[in-house]
Amino acid sequence: MLQEQDFWKEETNAPILSSNNNYLPTNIDKITSLIETWPQHLFPEGLPEEISIRDDFKVKRIIEMDAIRTFSKKKHQDKLINVLSHIEEDFHDYHQALSYISGVLLMFFSPSRTIQMVKKLNYDPKYVPGYWKHEAIGFGTDAYVFYHLLGTFHPTVEKHLTYLRILPETYVQKWFAALCIHVLPYECLFEFLDRFFKEGHMYLFKFGLSLVEHLKDRLLKATSVHSIYELLRLDPKLEIKMDLIHSIVSEANKYDLSGFNIKELREEMYEKHLKNRVEKAHKLKEEVSSDDDDDDDESEEEQDGIQCGICEDNMPDYLCLNCKVLICGLCQQKQSHKAEHRLKPLDGLDIADELEKLHI
Repeated sequence: MLQEQDFWKEETNAPILSSNNNYLPTNIDKITSLIETWPQHLFPEGLPEEISIRDDFKVKRIIEMDAIRTFSKKKHQDKLINVLSHIEEDFHDYHQALSYISGVLLMFFSPSRTIQMVKKLNYDPKYVPGYWKHEAIGFGTDAYVFYHLLGTFHPTVEKHLTYLRILPETYVQKWFAALCIHVLPYECLFEFLDRFFKEGHMYLFKFGLSLVEHLKDRLLKATSVHSIYELLRLDPKLEIKMDLIHSIVSEANKYDLSGFNIKELREEMYEKHLKNRVEKAHKLKEEVSSDDDDDDDESEEEQDGIQCGICEDNMPDYLCLNCKVLICGLCQQKQSHKAEHRLKPLDGLDIADELEKLHI
């Protein structure tokens, strides 16, 4: 896309470029030489032949809306829609973060190469398998792996976040699943992505630890959930200095994680934090579905028992004790619920039992 003569005229204000601040046009040669190495990192055995692109998909509404939230011009939106439709068909699932990484890659690579790269990120154990799913167990597990690492390297921050009942999957999502595309300014984003393509998910853990280290004092002084989330997503209104953000990205590799067995940690964190929640959610879904075996499509009422009561999409992470609504971490982070209400984390709890206690 960047080779198109009118691209910057047409897309300067596109959502995907909201953190660009004129960085790409003035550094295009430097960035191009950097990103040209990404396919080699993904396919060290040799680049696959580019695939043929179909254009006969029945476009899903969520994909269409995500494309609109990425590019300004319809021709670019349509190109992204086609890429995301290919990916969704292959994954048999979809996640909004796919529009972020696909949008960035499409600015530099063909639709075919973009699809191949995103598929590699999704399937290769080195990268982010299980992150871009409706029920993102892989992502949730790694969120708690990070939580464990945080307790090891920065125990005071881990205790502070735990005291405020801030679950790790609610704040690492923008780092891990969305790959910092709407967190880091472009001046730092491409260094982050370059390290990620080289190192895979291990760099994501290091980045998170580095961010916490650099903002440690401010995090420990913050007493509201909202202010914590602002810091963890590097909210632009905080006017965090660019030098500090550069340091977060560049100094992440000082964390030596070679002594940690990530495979064993994943198994341990899943058993400790997610297994019970996932199994209970599946049980609830089966019980609700069994009420109407002849109906192939679950109704919205059936989904209410196991999904966030606000977005009606994600698995719930909290139960509001005031209005008795199940809430996912993303809606809590977006402040889609009243801040003064008391939220009970569902981590490790039986959702059905908690609902029964409140006579729901």
